[in-house]
Amino acid sequence: MLTVLRVFLFEWVLARLGMRWLLVLLIGVPAALIFFIGIPTLIVLGLAALVLWRMLKRPPAVPSPAAE
Repeated sequence: MLTVLRVFLFEWVLARLGMRWLLVLLIGVPAALIFFIGIPTLIVLGLAALVLWRMLKRPPAVPSPAAE
């Protein structure tokens, strides 16, 4: 009987450890994807939008009358 109790207790501990790792992976993997892929992508897109916005904000070049 003590052996059966030991097996159940051991299996319960292993199941708890396994569940902890599973939860860490279920939370950690999407967080890592967001951090390592999403944030750099947002930075690049933000910089591209800033450059485009500054280019479009500039008034068009008007040739001076002296150049003609």
